[in-house]
Amino acid sequence: MDMNILKRMEAVTGTVEASEVPVPDGMAGTQGGDRRDREVRRRASNAALTGLAAAGAIHALWATGSSWPAASRNELADLVVGVRPFPSAPMTLGVVGLIAVGAGLVGLEARRLDHEHTAPSTPLGRLRRIAAIGVPAVLALRGVGGLVVSSFGLGEATEEFRHWDLRLYSPLCVVLAGLAWLAVRPATADNSAVGAIDRQ
Repeated sequence: MDMNILKRMEAVTGTVEASEVPVPDGMAGTQGGDRRDREVRRRASNAALTGLAAAGAIHALWATGSSWPAASRNELADLVVGVRPFPSAPMTLGVVGLIAVGAGLVGLEARRLDHEHTAPSTPLGRLRRIAAIGVPAVLALRGVGGLVVSSFGLGEATEEFRHWDLRLYSPLCVVLAGLAWLAVRPATADNSAVGAIDRQ
Protein backbone atom coordinates (compact mmCIF):
# COMPACT_ATOMS: atom_id res chain seq x y z
CA MET A 1 0.00 0.00 0.00
CA ASP A 2 1.23 3.51 -0.85
CA MET A 3 2.72 5.21 2.26
CA ASN A 4 0.98 8.51 1.53
CA ILE A 5 -2.40 6.74 1.51
CA LEU A 6 -1.52 5.01 4.78
CA LYS A 7 -0.63 8.31 6.44
CA ARG A 8 -3.91 9.85 5.29
CA MET A 9 -5.83 6.93 6.77
CA GLU A 10 -3.99 7.26 10.09
CA ALA A 11 -4.78 10.97 10.22
CA VAL A 12 -8.48 10.29 9.67
CA THR A 13 -8.61 7.71 12.47
CA GLY A 14 -6.64 9.92 14.86
CA THR A 15 -3.62 7.63 15.15
CA VAL A 16 -0.99 9.87 13.65
CA GLU A 17 2.15 9.83 15.75
CA ALA A 18 2.79 13.06 17.68
CA SER A 19 6.24 13.31 16.11
CA GLU A 20 4.68 13.58 12.65
CA VAL A 21 2.62 16.65 13.57
CA PRO A 22 4.44 19.77 12.37
CA VAL A 23 5.39 22.30 15.07
CA PRO A 24 4.07 25.82 14.29
CA ASP A 25 6.72 28.37 13.40
CA GLY A 26 7.89 30.42 16.38
CA MET A 27 6.96 27.80 18.99
CA ALA A 28 10.10 25.67 18.75
CA GLY A 29 12.31 26.19 21.78
CA THR A 30 9.75 28.11 23.83
CA GLN A 31 9.56 25.37 26.45
CA GLY A 32 13.32 25.48 26.85
CA GLY A 33 13.20 29.27 27.00
CA ASP A 34 10.52 29.08 29.67
CA ARG A 35 12.67 26.78 31.80
CA ARG A 36 15.67 29.10 31.42
CA ASP A 37 13.52 32.11 32.34
CA ARG A 38 12.28 30.38 35.48
CA GLU A 39 15.81 29.37 36.48
CA VAL A 40 17.10 32.92 36.06
CA ARG A 41 14.14 34.23 38.03
CA ARG A 42 14.68 31.76 40.88
CA ARG A 43 18.39 32.47 41.16
CA ALA A 44 17.90 36.22 41.02
CA SER A 45 15.13 36.03 43.61
CA ASN A 46 17.24 33.91 45.97
CA ALA A 47 20.23 36.25 45.63
CA ALA A 48 18.11 39.38 46.12
CA LEU A 49 16.35 37.93 49.17
CA THR A 50 19.68 36.86 50.68
CA GLY A 51 21.09 40.36 50.27
CA LEU A 52 17.99 42.02 51.66
CA ALA A 53 17.88 39.59 54.59
CA ALA A 54 21.51 40.40 55.42
CA ALA A 55 20.80 44.13 55.30
CA GLY A 56 17.75 43.68 57.52
CA ALA A 57 19.70 41.60 60.03
CA ILE A 58 22.45 44.23 60.31
CA HIS A 59 19.92 47.00 60.87
CA ALA A 60 18.15 44.86 63.48
CA LEU A 61 21.49 44.44 65.24
CA TRP A 62 22.00 48.20 65.24
CA ALA A 63 18.50 48.68 66.65
CA THR A 64 19.57 46.72 69.74
CA GLY A 65 22.27 49.31 70.47
CA SER A 66 25.22 47.52 68.88
CA SER A 67 27.87 49.70 67.23
CA TRP A 68 29.36 46.90 65.11
CA PRO A 69 31.58 47.25 63.11
CA ALA A 70 32.55 50.60 64.67
CA ALA A 71 33.87 51.19 68.18
CA SER A 72 31.03 53.52 69.24
CA ARG A 73 27.59 54.69 68.11
CA ASN A 74 28.97 58.06 67.01
CA GLU A 75 31.60 56.34 64.88
CA LEU A 76 28.90 54.07 63.50
CA ALA A 77 26.86 57.14 62.54
CA ASP A 78 29.91 58.60 60.76
CA LEU A 79 30.39 55.32 58.92
CA VAL A 80 26.89 54.31 57.78
CA VAL A 81 24.71 57.43 58.08
CA GLY A 82 27.08 60.31 57.42
CA VAL A 83 25.73 62.53 60.20
CA ARG A 84 25.39 62.27 63.98
CA PRO A 85 23.64 61.04 66.03
CA PHE A 86 22.80 57.52 64.89
CA PRO A 87 19.03 57.11 64.27
CA SER A 88 16.91 55.92 67.19
CA ALA A 89 15.94 52.29 67.68
CA PRO A 90 12.35 52.83 66.42
CA MET A 91 13.63 54.52 63.26
CA THR A 92 16.14 51.73 62.69
CA LEU A 93 13.43 49.12 63.22
CA GLY A 94 11.33 51.01 60.70
CA VAL A 95 14.10 50.45 58.15
CA VAL A 96 14.11 46.76 59.08
CA GLY A 97 10.35 46.66 58.46
CA LEU A 98 10.68 48.32 55.05
CA ILE A 99 13.40 45.88 54.03
CA ALA A 100 11.24 42.95 55.17
CA VAL A 101 8.23 44.22 53.22
CA GLY A 102 10.35 44.72 50.10
CA ALA A 103 11.82 41.24 50.38
CA GLY A 104 8.37 39.75 50.88
CA LEU A 105 6.95 41.51 47.84
CA VAL A 106 9.83 40.34 45.63
CA GLY A 107 9.63 36.77 46.91
CA LEU A 108 5.84 36.50 46.50
CA GLU A 109 5.86 37.97 42.99
CA ALA A 110 8.73 35.75 41.89
CA ARG A 111 6.87 32.66 43.11
CA ARG A 112 3.66 33.79 41.40
CA LEU A 113 5.49 34.23 38.11
CA ASP A 114 6.83 30.69 38.44
CA HIS A 115 3.26 29.46 37.95
CA GLU A 116 1.53 32.27 36.06
CA HIS A 117 2.72 34.06 32.94
CA THR A 118 0.10 36.78 32.81
CA ALA A 119 -0.65 39.90 34.84
CA PRO A 120 -2.75 39.42 38.00
CA SER A 121 -6.49 39.57 37.41
CA THR A 122 -7.59 40.94 40.80
CA PRO A 123 -7.16 44.53 42.05
CA LEU A 124 -5.17 43.29 45.07
CA GLY A 125 -2.93 41.21 42.81
CA ARG A 126 -2.29 44.16 40.50
CA LEU A 127 -1.49 46.40 43.48
CA ARG A 128 0.92 43.82 44.86
CA ARG A 129 2.63 43.53 41.48
CA ILE A 130 3.05 47.31 41.23
CA ALA A 131 4.52 47.36 44.73
CA ALA A 132 6.88 44.50 43.86
CA ILE A 133 8.13 46.35 40.77
CA GLY A 134 8.61 49.40 42.98
CA VAL A 135 11.20 47.55 45.09
CA PRO A 136 13.94 47.45 42.41
CA ALA A 137 12.99 51.00 41.43
CA VAL A 138 13.58 52.27 44.97
CA LEU A 139 16.84 50.33 45.28
CA ALA A 140 18.06 51.69 41.95
CA LEU A 141 17.15 55.24 42.99
CA ARG A 142 19.09 54.83 46.24
CA GLY A 143 22.07 53.31 44.48
CA VAL A 144 22.35 55.71 41.55
CA GLY A 145 21.43 58.70 43.70
CA GLY A 146 24.03 57.75 46.28
CA LEU A 147 26.72 57.43 43.64
CA VAL A 148 25.92 60.89 42.29
CA VAL A 149 25.67 62.57 45.71
CA SER A 150 28.84 61.01 47.08
CA SER A 151 30.81 61.45 43.87
CA PHE A 152 30.12 65.19 43.71
CA GLY A 153 30.23 65.78 47.47
CA LEU A 154 26.66 67.03 47.61
CA GLY A 155 24.97 67.58 50.96
CA GLU A 156 26.52 67.07 54.36
CA ALA A 157 28.20 63.75 55.11
CA THR A 158 31.40 62.47 56.64
CA GLU A 159 34.31 61.41 54.48
CA GLU A 160 34.04 57.90 55.93
CA PHE A 161 30.45 57.64 54.73
CA ARG A 162 31.22 58.98 51.24
CA HIS A 163 34.13 56.56 50.93
CA TRP A 164 32.03 53.51 51.72
CA ASP A 165 28.97 54.82 49.92
CA LEU A 166 30.94 54.89 46.67
CA ARG A 167 32.58 51.51 47.24
CA LEU A 168 29.89 49.47 48.98
CA TYR A 169 26.52 50.95 49.91
CA SER A 170 25.44 52.43 46.57
CA PRO A 171 26.93 49.67 44.34
CA LEU A 172 25.25 47.07 46.54
CA CYS A 173 21.89 48.83 46.12
CA VAL A 174 22.36 48.86 42.34
CA VAL A 175 23.19 45.13 42.32
CA LEU A 176 20.18 44.32 44.51
CA ALA A 177 17.99 46.44 42.24
CA GLY A 178 19.12 44.43 39.22
CA LEU A 179 18.54 41.12 40.97
CA ALA A 180 15.11 42.19 42.24
CA TRP A 181 14.14 43.31 38.72
CA LEU A 182 15.18 39.95 37.25
CA ALA A 183 13.01 38.29 39.90
CA VAL A 184 9.83 40.33 39.23
CA ARG A 185 10.21 41.36 35.59
CA PRO A 186 7.26 40.57 33.29
CA ALA A 187 7.32 37.25 31.49
CA THR A 188 8.43 37.30 27.86
CA ALA A 189 5.90 37.11 25.03
CA ASP A 190 6.93 33.53 24.24
CA ASN A 191 6.55 32.47 27.84
CA SER A 192 3.14 34.13 28.01
CA ALA A 193 2.05 32.09 24.99
CA VAL A 194 3.29 28.87 26.59
CA GLY A 195 1.48 29.70 29.81
CA ALA A 196 -1.77 30.33 27.92
CA ILE A 197 -1.47 26.96 26.16
CA ASP A 198 -0.74 25.19 29.45
CA ARG A 199 -3.91 26.59 30.99
CA GLN A 200 -6.16 25.34 28.16
